[in-house]
Amino acid sequence: MTISKRNVYLDATEIWKTAGKPRSGEINATRLRCKYQYKKAIKETAEIASSELNDNLYSHLCNKDNVGFWKAWRKRFCSHNIKPTGQLNGQLGDANIRQVFTEHFKSLYQPNTPNADLEFAKKFEVLLNPIQQWVVFHLLILQLSTTVLAP
Repeated sequence: MTISKRNVYLDATEIWKTAGKPRSGEINATRLRCKYQYKKAIKETAEIASSELNDNLYSHLCNKDNVGFWKAWRKRFCSHNIKPTGQLNGQLGDANIRQVFTEHFKSLYQPNTPNADLEFAKKFEVLLNPIQQWVVFHLLILQLSTTVLAP
């Protein structure tokens, strides 16, 4: 986007204001035309920037340049102002903060039914047992056939 489109729009707006902000006529029509051209230029610039980012990411992927890909990704999508905290809920240091997170998320994700995982494991074993027996049986047959056919 060129600076001139912005300046033309601002100039047209100033002329419109000094003319008493008319809602019709040539001055208003010129202001609106400049406004739409300016908005269109902004939109086109955003689309070009997005396209260049996509092309850049695609290029890194095609060249199997993982470092370059993630560098470009972080540059575009990650915030540069985020800094890790040194204190959380009165706890200082990484180990203590990790412990606060651990306790918090442990309390959030509890199973609805106690020992539900054991019940699912039993059901899985019941379903898996016939398959295991079939595999063992066929492996024995294969082993017997190779020993019988071996010279």
